[in-house]
Amino acid sequence: MKFECDDILVFKTPDKTSRSRISKVDGYVVKLFEENGSYRQMSKKGLEEMIRQGFVDLIKAKKP
Repeated sequence: MKFECDDILVFKTPDKTSRSRISKVDGYVVKLFEENGSYRQMSKKGLEEMIRQGFVDLIKAKKP
């Protein structure tokens, strides 16, 4: 699966959803900015698995 800068990830839980924007993909790590401005990172493999299981939706950034 290909992740790129500015793609949006929508994390779904039973009580809410949250969005994060991909700031950088660095090897096996995906760096994210949260809605509240905080920063976190996840493993690329873990994120791919969460998408496959339906816990996360990937919204591709529109290219000009």
